[in-house]
Amino acid sequence: MRIVLLRHFPVESAFPFLSSSRLFDIRMQAYDRAGVKPLKVDLSRFQTPLAFCSTLRRTRLTARLLGITDCRSLPALNEVPLHAAFDTRLRIPTLFWLIFGRFFWLTNSPRQREKRRQTCERARRFLIRRCFPHRGKEMDILLISHGFFIRVLARILKAEGFSARPFLRVRHGYPYVFTEG
Repeated sequence: MRIVLLRHFPVESAFPFLSSSRLFDIRMQAYDRAGVKPLKVDLSRFQTPLAFCSTLRRTRLTARLLGITDCRSLPALNEVPLHAAFDTRLRIPTLFWLIFGRFFWLTNSPRQREKRRQTCERARRFLIRRCFPHRGKEMDILLISHGFFIRVLARILKAEGFSARPFLRVRHGYPYVFTEG
């Protein structure tokens, strides 16, 4: 069995360089509703009788643009929600909000809706229920998800004995193949 992790296509949304906490949270909501820019992706080498994507619009659009008609959309594959690390009217670089939001997630801060333990448990439950029952079979399972959540899935898959080529950055539209054994 192979599990193919694919990050959604690039989002048609731009973040301002500077934003207040309120504006950052508004932009994150708009990002979740934005369209995507199609990429050329060849998935012909995979036999994917099972395909799953998150319920967020960008993964469903990616699946549709890839021609995947039978893709189950599940909230278990949604991106880890991200909110401003604190409330302020000061306009701070967006990169700061992104980094500190993820740091606060890592430390299980109450500022983030979903805590690290909850994210890891959500990913583990998904893999146990939807993917691991097919272990030992000659098949591929395609998971279309989001950059940060793909890192969580990859960590769990490696701990479960799957192997893949190492990667630092999760690229849009690139298939990361995890092989059993």
